[in-house]
Amino acid sequence: MNDFSTLPQLETHPYNTLDIPPNTTLLIVGTAPPSRFSQPRSRHERPRAGLDADFFYGSEHNMLWSYLKRAAKEPDFAEPGSDDAQRENTEVVMQEYLLRHRIWMHDVLQTYVRKKDKPVTALDADIDLNDSRTTFMNFLAVLEAGTKIERVVFTSVQTSDWFFGKVLASCFPRDVAETYRRLFRDANAKRKAKANTDEQYTDEFCRAEFSGRTIRFHVAPSPSGSAGASDDQWFSDIYRKILFEQK
Repeated sequence: MNDFSTLPQLETHPYNTLDIPPNTTLLIVGTAPPSRFSQPRSRHERPRAGLDADFFYGSEHNMLWSYLKRAAKEPDFAEPGSDDAQRENTEVVMQEYLLRHRIWMHDVLQTYVRKKDKPVTALDADIDLNDSRTTFMNFLAVLEAGTKIERVVFTSVQTSDWFFGKVLASCFPRDVAETYRRLFRDANAKRKAKANTDEQYTDEFCRAEFSGRTIRFHVAPSPSGSAGASDDQWFSDIYRKILFEQK
């Protein structure tokens, strides 16, 4: 008989159930938030007021929102920990930004567990993909809800790997899923051939057909501090080219 009390905490994504706005044309896709954002939340482990925002990419250590605001040439958010941050309704500002630019967000993981020796972490490598309780987004349902989605931007190579491997394998029969997986492998080889150039990010990664719709994919630089993201203007320029200069 299994002793479930010894199993790692099952986490549920806190934001994937938010409705996709009907005018969304671009979806930003990541992996999963740090453990303090996931459900259920404990009294001691939750987003930190004035430092984190209780929304996608809300960690104070994640640079995505700074990149997005600068990419659109909009004022940045209040400095984490400042008095202005305590007063700013950051989550509302974030959602208004997305609505204004017809962007939304969704992560590949729906339920997930951390490895036994890594219960509180933000690293993708510490998520146990082999745990039977790990589940993935239903991409076909996402497209059904977001009928105007034309592009998907992954926030890391890891995200694209999990999407074309795990996510689509859970949506399609094995032979169809393997076709998408081959598409990923070919596209990723071409991306690697552009290493150390901006084009490895700004060029289209690939495009694929889903129920008669063509979806275009990009792989952006990771905004996570653990992946080497910084305040350098280069990151914002890359995101601007992907989000606002692609036709």
